[in-house]
Amino acid sequence: MSSKTLVAVVCSAATLFAGESMNISVCNMGEVPDKTVARAQTVVATVLSQSQIEVSWSGCEGSGPGAHILLRLRREGPADSGRRDSLDVMGMAFTEEGVAGTMADAYYSAIEQFAKAHQADPAEVLGYVVRTNSATCC
Repeated sequence: MSSKTLVAVVCSAATLFAGESMNISVCNMGEVPDKTVARAQTVVATVLSQSQIEVSWSGCEGSGPGAHILLRLRREGPADSGRRDSLDVMGMAFTEEGVAGTMADAYYSAIEQFAKAHQADPAEVLGYVVRTNSATCC
């Protein structure tokens, strides 16, 4: 999958929640560098702001206004994942009908591999994975 395709998926998903606020609680379980997490948050906020979605960030225990997503940054993905360049390898959203809170995982090893293969910034790829999974959650 090219980075252009990834951006198109993210941008089209963003229109689903235009005009809303979203709180994302980040649990960095995979020891992703803080600088990378901060850059990814900037990417997510920039993409979402184009759809008039306001994002607030908190740590593992925090929450805020609007849709709430618990984001777990993990080093490794699920053992039975499919293709190496698939979005479900880089992240996965977990949803449950009728439940206000939702959860998503981002798998940093796969994100790094994808970024290296496509000469992209891992922080930007992480940001798009978070954005894509945020759209899936809400």
